Amino acid sequence: YTKWNVPYETKLDKALLACDELTGFIVACAQVRPDGIAGLEAKSVIKKLKDKGFAAKVERDEVYKGVELFGVELTDHITFIIEVLRKNKAELQI
Repeated sequence: YTKWNVPYETKLDKALLACDELTGFIVACAQVRPDGIAGLEAKSVIKKLKDKGFAAKVERDEVYKGVELFGVELTDHITFIIEVLRKNKAELQI
């Protein structure tokens, strides 16, 4: 369960939890960079996660809990999402 009191039992539940908030956060990180998603690295995203003032409405606890429940390492997961977003940067305009 997360703070929303929603159970995450299936692999799909856990994958969605691990990706939803974090993907939005990564897009926000890309939008404030002059080169967009092109030069964004996991370490920059992790640094922004620690800044509570940046994208303040993103539930950081949900990000960390999602990664934990999905069973992946935060840096690896961020890198994976960045790579997926880069492949679609024109369509996503990031």
